[in-house]
Amino acid sequence: MLNSTSKNIKTILARYHVSPKQSLGQHFLVNESVIKELVQTPNIQEEDLVLEIGTGFGAVTVPLAHQSKHVFTVEIEPHFLESFRREYPQFLDRVTLIPHNVLTLNIAEFFGKTSFDAVRYHVVGAVPYNITSPIIHKFLTDHPQPDTITLLIQKEVAEKVATHPPHGTYLSNFVSLMGTATIAKNNISPGAFFPTPRVQSAILTIDIHPKYPEIDPNVFSEYLHQGFKHPRKMLRQVLDESTLVGNDINPEARPQELSLSEWVKLFKHDVGIST
Repeated sequence: MLNSTSKNIKTILARYHVSPKQSLGQHFLVNESVIKELVQTPNIQEEDLVLEIGTGFGAVTVPLAHQSKHVFTVEIEPHFLESFRREYPQFLDRVTLIPHNVLTLNIAEFFGKTSFDAVRYHVVGAVPYNITSPIIHKFLTDHPQPDTITLLIQKEVAEKVATHPPHGTYLSNFVSLMGTATIAKNNISPGAFFPTPRVQSAILTIDIHPKYPEIDPNVFSEYLHQGFKHPRKMLRQVLDESTLVGNDINPEARPQELSLSEWVKLFKHDVGIST
């Protein structure tokens, strides 16, 4: 059986004639304690479904299959899916292999074709750092929405998502609209991966519970992007000053100083949603 957490990861890669692709930001998670924490963080129950981002050599897929009803694992590289079929045939009744780019996967269409009636569904993955923000945005706005999103990502990005005013970011406000972000484990060493990245990592989990269901998250996202386009500028240089004053917001404040409720107040005023 393939052991992607062993020190022989180079041998495993050679066996399947695979090299990590720098263009895809591939770093294989090989630390067993980090894998365990990634799998246990979302509190997956045996009746739950899991959508895993990136199969790799199955280091996370297999423990997810042990813990859930079924795992749908999305992988853009076909040779990883083939290695899973060869090494883990006993799990193929509980793991569905999906050869697809997760960013273009139609979640509604995909789940509409399944025969599973789960109470909850979770998104889990150790994802390439360069697509973290698009992945978070996709699963916060697609339907059906997962109950949780748990990602192993770059530490700096995780901290930007979980931060609060006066250090708010576009991501922290957008995620807060849709749920609650928590850093479950921080300062994960580059040595937890092969090849080793140049940065530390963190496990970020988002419990999804939309706070303002009347707001279209995609439209709000565009509004936030505009507001944070020039984060060092005063708000009166970005937004209409009379609107700011009329909503009791200091025109000389910076975007990162506003709370989510203040951004929502401005948004509702500008798009004509009654409060």
